[in-house]
Amino acid sequence: IATRSMDKVPSRAYIPAILNIVFSHLNSKYPNAKLDVSKYEEIRFNSWQTYGIDIDKEKSEILRLLAQKIFVKEHKLTYIKEQALRLEQTTAIFSSIDLNELVVDTLIEEYNEIININVERS
Repeated sequence: IATRSMDKVPSRAYIPAILNIVFSHLNSKYPNAKLDVSKYEEIRFNSWQTYGIDIDKEKSEILRLLAQKIFVKEHKLTYIKEQALRLEQTTAIFSSIDLNELVVDTLIEEYNEIININVERS
């Protein structure tokens, strides 16, 4: 018998916010990248290098912005505590990952998954 959590489909509710924050930041730093949220499905499996982006250089700032600008209303902690916890977790998780070697999808989807796991555990 499957448990309730195994039956649960991971929420993609935060993907649009993650995309908007990440792409907006990167477009301001790399204007030639021209990342477009509406074209995510077309670009998600390309590397960041395809767009001339050094994502590892931007990683800390992106994680800070994501923690600061995304409010996870489903989490049981207050938003200030949840944001601080999420920044600490994502910094630890992504610090050992070279995102330049991975596709755009990795950062976006993994960040969303961290939010889902934290909500489920709260």
